[in-house]
Amino acid sequence: MLRFLFWNLGRKASHTLITQIVEAHDVDVLVLAETGTLTPPVIAAELNAPPMQRPYHHARPNVDAGNRVHIFIRFARELVGPVWDTNRMTVRHLKLPGRGDFLLAGVHLASKLHTRDDEQSARCVELARDIRDQERKVGHQRTIVVGDLNMKPFETGVAGAPGLNAVMSRTIAARGQRTVESREHSFLYDPMWNHFGEQGRIPPDTYYYESSTHLWNMFDQVLIRPDFMDRFVEDSFTVATNVGSESLISRGGLPRREAVSDHLPLLSPAPPHVVRQYRSGVRAQSRRGGGVVFESSAQRAGVERG
Repeated sequence: MLRFLFWNLGRKASHTLITQIVEAHDVDVLVLAETGTLTPPVIAAELNAPPMQRPYHHARPNVDAGNRVHIFIRFARELVGPVWDTNRMTVRHLKLPGRGDFLLAGVHLASKLHTRDDEQSARCVELARDIRDQERKVGHQRTIVVGDLNMKPFETGVAGAPGLNAVMSRTIAARGQRTVESREHSFLYDPMWNHFGEQGRIPPDTYYYESSTHLWNMFDQVLIRPDFMDRFVEDSFTVATNVGSESLISRGGLPRREAVSDHLPLLSPAPPHVVRQYRSGVRAQSRRGGGVVFESSAQRAGVERG
């Protein structure tokens, strides 16, 4: 099963942390936003420094659209083709032997600090249209959307039919589409609904903002087309809180926004040992001032991949 990692670096996280978290989780596809001074060549060079065993490639855009999202893949370049690029979304067509092909859309939408709610919703309508256009090009809807939407799962742009039409239920998503006012809208499944509230998990979401209504916000999301849902195990998506001995959260359980990033990384799907820790042990870890301690590949030897 492929492992995706998305992280909004907040222009602060170091290349060392990126490399460590990728190695710790044996990540296949890395999607980054707000990389700041870390250019794609610098990140790729660090990812490929010893002892990395398989080279990572930057899935370069076919046009310079001022891309805010960068994708790095652990496959041969010829297996990943550029499909669509704007400054807010980059789409790649992955053709992996023995695993079929699919579309990966990396997204970083405009912040609420600079955009009204109605503007965000309108842009989601445009985003949904762009995704459908790329699906028509490749002739299928095996699509995964990963990134910082700067909206919560229940907001109109994400959940509304004219927008991304992302629903909380796999059963509903499996219907394929719904018809609203004589227009058909294809579903996306949003597993991040499972992360609302602590439910034994610390932290409950990926982004904390003191001046927002809900304080904790699930802006970073993974959305999956029904045709691609069988590739993911239910409840296997986790929010990373540690990289080795480096905690990404404070003793109060909040992102270390000044030292690391104001966003926490999103791992999908997580290795089985991390899922177990995330489900059962995070609250106790947090009380001791830390998060889930990720094991290294050597420590994880023999653990079955999810």
